[in-house]
Amino acid sequence: MAKKKDLVIDNETEFEKHFCHQLEVFGKYRLDKNRDVFINKELCLYPNDLEEFLYNTQEEKLRQLQEQYHTKWREEFQNHFKQALATKQLFQVLQDGIEVNDLHFDLIYFKPNKESNTIQSGLYKKNRFTAIRQWTFGSEGKAQNKSLDIVLLVNGFAIVTIELKNQGTSGTIEEAIEQYLGRDLDLPIFRQPFLHIVCDNDKVKMAAAFGKPPSDSNFRDFNMDLVNVAPNEHEYPVHYLYHDILLPDSLLNFLESYLYPGKGNSWIFPRYHQQRATRNVVEDIKKQIAETGELNLNYLIQHSTGSGKSNTIVWLVQNLRNAFDGDNTIFDSVVVLTDRINLDDQISKDFQKAILTPGVAEYAEDTAALKTALEQNKKVIISTIHKFSHLKELSDQTNKRICVLIDEAHRSQEGKLHDGLTDTFQTDEEGVELVAPDKQDALIEEISRKEFPNMAFIALTATPSDKTLEHFGVAKKDENGEIILDKKGNKTWEAFDVYSMDQAIKEGYIMDVAKHIYSYNTLYELNKGVDTKKEYLPMMVRKALRQKAFQDTGIIKEKCNRMVNIFKNKSAHKIDGKAKAMVVTSSRIAACKYKLFMDEEIKKQGLNYKTIIAFSGGVDVDKLELTDDELKQLRIDDLKGSKFTEDGLNKELNPRNLKIEDLFEETDDIRFLIVANKFQTGFSESLLHTMFVDKPLRDKNAVQTLSRLNRMHPGKVDTLAIDFTNSYKQIIKAYKKYQKDVTSNKSSDPNQLHELKAALIKFEIFSEDDVTKLLELATSGDGKNMPAIAGLTFRIKSNFESNLTREKRDEFRTLLGRYLGIFKYINALFNLRDKELHQFQLFCIYLSNKLSNSGNKDLEKELRDVSVVNFSIPEVEIDPEEEDDNNSSGGSTGGHGSVTRVRVTKTVKEVIEEINLNFKSEIGEEGVAIVGEFLENVANDQILISIMLNNKNKDAEKVYNEIIKEQLTNKLVDTIMSKSPEKYGDIMTDNVLSYINRTAYNVLKNTALVA
Repeated sequence: MAKKKDLVIDNETEFEKHFCHQLEVFGKYRLDKNRDVFINKELCLYPNDLEEFLYNTQEEKLRQLQEQYHTKWREEFQNHFKQALATKQLFQVLQDGIEVNDLHFDLIYFKPNKESNTIQSGLYKKNRFTAIRQWTFGSEGKAQNKSLDIVLLVNGFAIVTIELKNQGTSGTIEEAIEQYLGRDLDLPIFRQPFLHIVCDNDKVKMAAAFGKPPSDSNFRDFNMDLVNVAPNEHEYPVHYLYHDILLPDSLLNFLESYLYPGKGNSWIFPRYHQQRATRNVVEDIKKQIAETGELNLNYLIQHSTGSGKSNTIVWLVQNLRNAFDGDNTIFDSVVVLTDRINLDDQISKDFQKAILTPGVAEYAEDTAALKTALEQNKKVIISTIHKFSHLKELSDQTNKRICVLIDEAHRSQEGKLHDGLTDTFQTDEEGVELVAPDKQDALIEEISRKEFPNMAFIALTATPSDKTLEHFGVAKKDENGEIILDKKGNKTWEAFDVYSMDQAIKEGYIMDVAKHIYSYNTLYELNKGVDTKKEYLPMMVRKALRQKAFQDTGIIKEKCNRMVNIFKNKSAHKIDGKAKAMVVTSSRIAACKYKLFMDEEIKKQGLNYKTIIAFSGGVDVDKLELTDDELKQLRIDDLKGSKFTEDGLNKELNPRNLKIEDLFEETDDIRFLIVANKFQTGFSESLLHTMFVDKPLRDKNAVQTLSRLNRMHPGKVDTLAIDFTNSYKQIIKAYKKYQKDVTSNKSSDPNQLHELKAALIKFEIFSEDDVTKLLELATSGDGKNMPAIAGLTFRIKSNFESNLTREKRDEFRTLLGRYLGIFKYINALFNLRDKELHQFQLFCIYLSNKLSNSGNKDLEKELRDVSVVNFSIPEVEIDPEEEDDNNSSGGSTGGHGSVTRVRVTKTVKEVIEEINLNFKSEIGEEGVAIVGEFLENVANDQILISIMLNNKNKDAEKVYNEIIKEQLTNKLVDTIMSKSPEKYGDIMTDNVLSYINRTAYNVLKNTALVA
């Protein structure tokens, strides 16, 4: 038996030792402990390291300084360093060096670009890197009894702080973040270094700087992929930190070519995929030049939206323009072709911040200017892809090496790029719009037809087409390096570097839009399936997907009603009540109709929402084919013969003539943006939560359009997209091309929840009694019950870990996640009234967080939107003296079951007051209004009145049950569907429905009596 002292100790200290040992071995770091050295904590400076660096690199200047100030030279040097920090960030001071009176001191030496520069190379090797373990700190005047696990220094200056956690003993990465946020982040050690890292054994996050106030959002994921993988059994999954990112060459490269000022006192630092893509492209180009002496290279970088592509472009340019082959620069010029609105100016500003040499970046308005800039050997040239018609200007530069970066085309705010605007977009036989060729795809197609020995092309896109992958991608290979062939024996292609949608979603940079895309037909089927005993009439007219159907006035009116109600009930309260929606229409005519009729619907419902519209050119009012009554109703009868324009329709809401995107963002009341082939790409509005798609979408156009919803915003926890065009399958198919974790919601059924619950119980790690007990404790509102909740979930977790194999545990987690996902989906579309399912959802939330080792903050986020409600509807108590004499309002006859009794009411107004009194809490004010309109319709329905008169001498109860009841139900459903389909579940429950129908019958009887 092993002795206790021989056992391997699994704790944070051992993790820290391993981390530092690897830095020492691979990075030649010198290791010190805080207690063994003197450090100036105010300046975050290790003076001995600085002095050694200066002595080894600038001995003569150091001697002169010492002669001037004798023993006070250190104090004088540090005072000038402190003065420099007052106006610059530390990384800028390190880049620039400092002046001490008439002496300039370099504080760091970068690797020379030219191989022949041996002097610079020698100085570069004399940079001194040190790792200080357990760096103590504290507020001024207080004992410095707190510490950071590791601080990295270059030439004595602290540049990186690191907090480690060992899973299972000292905690997780989330606890490391809490540790940072619990500190005084105004201390120099948290202000000066350019990088702060938290990591546990398998995950990494980093912060470049801390906000005011600081929050956990300052830390962003810094992982290699969805999951970090250890290279061998002797390493941790986070090995790339001490084997790559934190090695001296990498850190100095970051300091030289990546860091530049951001907003306020912050700065920009690359995410992992950004530096990976940049480095790998540059290294591969150098390799190809060394091996062949030629370029003719194509690279594809597939980085998801939310990946920071504009910064990636800046860093690519920085590294490409400084790339050398021996003593010669590889590229004479680097050309950036971009097509994103507002990026022309923005990217120039980014270059000015990032590129230290003034005048390096030149903007070319057209191909002639581009040719001139190339002839003048401008190092960096920026132009726009739609102004760049062909490759002649580049291919003519035969004696120069040129690198071209091609950003994806995103000019939808300007409408169609091709000539000739039409009111109706051209479509194929399925109604799918025939879009103009993608500018990036077209340019790549042109490049692929010719050899360019002196050029390299790099394309960046989130959604590459198949042709782009084939022309610019690399052949897929298996783990053994063998090329993968498809079923037909052809090569399959992938991008040179990929930052996937899945990773961007997991890391919290974009929302998972695919999770909340719903077909309107699915919504209909789903609600219909809630109770198969009830008839549920179709929600919309089914027509072939022809343009006429999408422009039909009646259908648009119907859809406006649906959209407003869905937004009002499902979206308006999201993002702290600031959520906005986009309506994607099939044509400019359809867009104008939506604008007019949606404004009418909003006004009709008494809502304070406003709408704006975006389309190009003008639309003849007469082409809307509105009737005279409709023109009069819309108060536009005086506009016959004129045109609708974007500016004219938005004029009332846009007195300052703002850009549409700015108007939409800045005006809270503007909730709907109605678009016709604009803002479907290149539009970034983080408050956009909901999208109504009334235009068939396919392939990457579907992904690009729906991705307008994916921007993050504080308080934004989900999105909603409703497809009115039966394109759901095609949309999901398109998403699966770019995102692996896509679950179709098409076949979801409430019965699945019961089946999943039963399957989870079969694992026998909890019982029905456990569910009941936890719900009692969780919904008590008494914080004293938290220990009991913790004890109960701990017991279940113990059963989970001890009674189930690893495979069974994975299966259980999968089913648990599926229950929560399906519940959220179904409940998002209509209100589930099954108390058991709601309670089990709450139980699953507690259990899921416990089994995944999530912190309390995660649990709080999940519970934030979960409210415990009383699902039982109370019986209506009726005074026997108020019953109808003929028993027409109650009793049971003919085996038809009981009918809730109500008193005979003389007027519709009294009925509505009674409904309001008895059922407002169940069906809400909107439900009461719907019932009121239904009763008004019943009282004026001549067919129903005739039926009553023709059967006045027959058994009243039989007339009700066998003739009138079904007619009333159908009429009620029609009213609900035309007003607010979301209220169907509330109004059509047995008790409420029977009360309303019986009351409507009494109203009808009273009407017939006086007829």
